[in-house]
Amino acid sequence: IHDAQFFVGSKYSGAPAHYHSHAMNFLVRGKKRWLLWPPSSALYSRVPAVSWLDRKDAKAYQCVQPENASLYVPAGWGHAVLNLEDHTVGVALEFHVEGELAWSFES
Repeated sequence: IHDAQFFVGSKYSGAPAHYHSHAMNFLVRGKKRWLLWPPSSALYSRVPAVSWLDRKDAKAYQCVQPENASLYVPAGWGHAVLNLEDHTVGVALEFHVEGELAWSFES
């Protein structure tokens, strides 16, 4: 594990499109909508996550992470995350796998 994050967010807050190393995302409270892109389509963006929901060109895989669920994001997969409820709480752990290409600046 090279990075651990604790997060608390309000409804419609979240993270814009980005990518990094492998990550396990544990949601303790609330609900999150995930937009995911394979590495060949991954990007960094400053556009708020809520703005991606109506974009027809996003072509993202989408899912909703319910409370008390985990979501694994493979290294290099782009993703934007939107909190769907107030007081969304969770933990994310980023990690590298030895021998793989590092997808983050923390390598």
